[in-house]
Amino acid sequence: MSEQLVPLFYFLLLAAVIPVLLGLYGLRRHSAPGITEFGLLMLSVAWWVLTSALEKAMPTLSSRVLWSRFQYIGIVSTAVLWFLFAVRFTRRDALLTSIVSIGLWVIPVITIILAFSNGSFHNLLWSDITPANGDPTGLLVYGHGLWFWVQAGYSYALYIAGTLVLLWAIVRFPQFYRSQAAALALAGAIPILSNILYLWNIIPVRGLDITPFSFILSGLIAAWSIF
Repeated sequence: MSEQLVPLFYFLLLAAVIPVLLGLYGLRRHSAPGITEFGLLMLSVAWWVLTSALEKAMPTLSSRVLWSRFQYIGIVSTAVLWFLFAVRFTRRDALLTSIVSIGLWVIPVITIILAFSNGSFHNLLWSDITPANGDPTGLLVYGHGLWFWVQAGYSYALYIAGTLVLLWAIVRFPQFYRSQAAALALAGAIPILSNILYLWNIIPVRGLDITPFSFILSGLIAAWSIF
């Protein structure tokens, strides 16, 4: 691991504790609408952050790419769980028929399969993987293949749909729940903006994805709102 990544590695390990605690706390209070989905969402974020830390700690390029593959389990799950949380929390359960509930996971499952087979059989998810500064132990830059954009578009659609459901609740719910839903809508907007900054290379540090960090902030806002 590059010396420059050591502080980031330990920061990610410490940051993973927050969504773990929020997730476990949410699962213990599963009687409230959407809280189970919130707990699973936070555990998914924790997995994303933890595997990101392990990816940066590995000594070889192949071992780092392996943890990037595992990272996609958390990446693809957060979008679905955010949408499920928003629907359950606002009591719009009628939207979640059996077909819809199963169908939501089709693209994420395909993405995970493609992540673990990328490079061996295709380059649909990552077109290439290069060190950001020529150092294979530093940050890596993942080129985006065709399926990456399919998954990204699908995730954006779910984040936006979940946020719109919460905005709908602002209009329909009593005043107390309106402020609660407004805070949750803000929590949903933060990861979207963070990921846009990463995809458009606006982040000053090349190869650094701040999206998992933004989910931790969103989780804290959501937890403050619903608990």
